[in-house]
Amino acid sequence: MTEWRFLHRGDFIRIEVSVKPGKRSYRPAIEQQIEREWEKATAANPGLYNGIAFSLLACSVEGGTLHLTLHETDYKSFIGTNATHAQELTDPNDRADIMAACCVCVTSDNKIILGKRSAQQAQGAGLWHVIGGNMDIIDPYQLMRREIVEETGIDDDHILSIRCVTLGVCNRGKKPELIFQARLDCDEQCVRTRLSHAFDADEHTEIRFVPVQDLKRFIEENMMVPVGRAAIEEYLRRPQ
Repeated sequence: MTEWRFLHRGDFIRIEVSVKPGKRSYRPAIEQQIEREWEKATAANPGLYNGIAFSLLACSVEGGTLHLTLHETDYKSFIGTNATHAQELTDPNDRADIMAACCVCVTSDNKIILGKRSAQQAQGAGLWHVIGGNMDIIDPYQLMRREIVEETGIDDDHILSIRCVTLGVCNRGKKPELIFQARLDCDEQCVRTRLSHAFDADEHTEIRFVPVQDLKRFIEENMMVPVGRAAIEEYLRRPQ
């Protein structure tokens, strides 16, 4: 896959996170670029929120544990670097490289939940994606469970199991992302009844429940966010 590069693959029993003290700073020229791009982005989309985010500085695997070193930054820095100038910023010190996480959620009747991203999304508007979000807390498992609840409206106790299987990076935007797989104890109809309660319902214009046997055809026929496609292909590659 040319759009996505795997850094680590496996069943990560644990994810250990260390955070570099303080907030990340950038050289003056990059700070000015960040301000310019943020001004343009918020003019086009006034709903953009400059929340906390975490840059990925380093990663490694030891045994079944994935180790991540993060540094606090913000979403504005991501918009001003990775989202708009990733290809020209060859020095990682000049990019935010914020961490994100996404999840292939499988219902009890073996369907995958996919959403078409709305125009309110700063990236990937109109493309299909699995459930996911940027890391604004340092516990990836807690983040992923929260995103599932917020995007579907189901209760946390409906998540039977969740595991992290991949860390990779988008070659175009240089954005690192964790890929999870989760099993739910509710079927499509159950989830549909909860969608109106979803906190992040406006993130998508459409939600589909794609049977596992139809996934390969779906990703061939539909435009997807690169990491979403990678997450589906990884799910299909691994024994279920």
